[in-house]
Amino acid sequence: MDAWLRGSSVDHSVEYEKFIRDPSVGGIIESMAVNYKHRTYYLFSDGRLFTRQATDDMKQETYSIYEIMEKLYGVGAVQF
Repeated sequence: MDAWLRGSSVDHSVEYEKFIRDPSVGGIIESMAVNYKHRTYYLFSDGRLFTRQATDDMKQETYSIYEIMEKLYGVGAVQF
């Protein structure tokens, strides 16, 4: 089953409640795309995170990835 979740408050969406929290159909999101600072970052359940729009500025890329993970951790979407 595929779930497309959209919005800045995904954890409060009807789709999130249906596909993640509902014990009868809920599950784990295997991958997701996040638009952040005019780039699309792809996150996978095995820990991979990448963008096809990367630049040579590793410092900026590292900060963006950290900020994404920090926000996802804040809403309980990722675990360390």
